[in-house]
Amino acid sequence: YSPLPKQRYHCTLAFRGRAFWFAEKSMHFSIAGNIYAYPTRNIVAAQTGQFRGGIVHTQLNMTDQASRLIVFGSNQSYQARFTGNMAQQNVRISADTVGQFDVEGSDFSMDYLCEATAYSYRSACIAEGVLYFWGPQGVYYDNGQMAMPEKISQILEPDVFDFADTARITEVHCVYNKRTKEVIWFYPPKTADATYPTYGLSYNVLTKEFSYLKFGFQIDAAQVVKIENDESSAGISGERIMITGRATAARP
Repeated sequence: YSPLPKQRYHCTLAFRGRAFWFAEKSMHFSIAGNIYAYPTRNIVAAQTGQFRGGIVHTQLNMTDQASRLIVFGSNQSYQARFTGNMAQQNVRISADTVGQFDVEGSDFSMDYLCEATAYSYRSACIAEGVLYFWGPQGVYYDNGQMAMPEKISQILEPDVFDFADTARITEVHCVYNKRTKEVIWFYPPKTADATYPTYGLSYNVLTKEFSYLKFGFQIDAAQVVKIENDESSAGISGERIMITGRATAARP
């Protein structure tokens, strides 16, 4: 057992049997299979700027073992994996015997992906095995087979750069609707709108078209919830989108 350092963490996720915690200047991950153990060697410092969180990208028809971790920084994005090539450490196991043991977590590798980044991990999602994210440079996608993510929001430029309130970029969040095949981003508009506190930007992954949305209430979060083993007569098992909101943008 080795606890996390006491600091403010803004994102946590599970990747390859480990818990990852993101603070502004560092990323910490546990040893495999033990979310209570965080050795000091399993700390990655932000190379430039700050960390904005991450998202696990698993492509369609691929196992979790082949997934990668996308890490968003304030200045650029990274991709990380466990390579399986671990460092070894000599350990004396008897007076005349020294054994070599793998250093757990030493095979973690994080590499530069591109200069484009997301507003935060909340403005990124996986749709049909493809990564989509919205950030200061626009909206991007990455199917995992590309050298780097490609921009898909050229048709919205230059307006897209002024859609969201830059003082509230951490409030930009998204969800994927499997039924309509749309990625929907919710965001606070640059110019406050009392009638429609939350605006939306929708992208259909099949038609490749954007559309604009407005909501007459403040939407704080949206996520996909999987309902299993439902015993009600209504038959509501399956995936549902849960949205949390309030009447106005004013803080309670």
